[in-house]
Amino acid sequence: MEREVFTVPKDRIIEKAIQKMHSQKTDYVLVVDEKAKCLIIFTDSDIKRIIVKKIPLANTIESVMTKEPITNLSTGTFAEAKHLFSAHRIRHLPVIDRKNVLSAC
Repeated sequence: MEREVFTVPKDRIIEKAIQKMHSQKTDYVLVVDEKAKCLIIFTDSDIKRIIVKKIPLANTIESVMTKEPITNLSTGTFAEAKHLFSAHRIRHLPVIDRKNVLSAC
């Protein structure tokens, strides 16, 4: 199943990313570089963490992002994806190619 993928650049301020999530009625955005390389996934859980830690919403996504996101290769199997969801207790799994370029979500 393919869904529309919402992305933001890594230098987007947190507040603008949250506004995009709200306007698109989604609970995540993918943070990408200028070549569409998937850097991280920014989720509602990240927003909660930012609020609890009182991180200013004027900071960039890059300043708060996880350095090693959990992703799945586009050549991966359903069983591999299912294992990643379960093992890491995640709700979203960006799908990338071998160059780490976003394929789907």
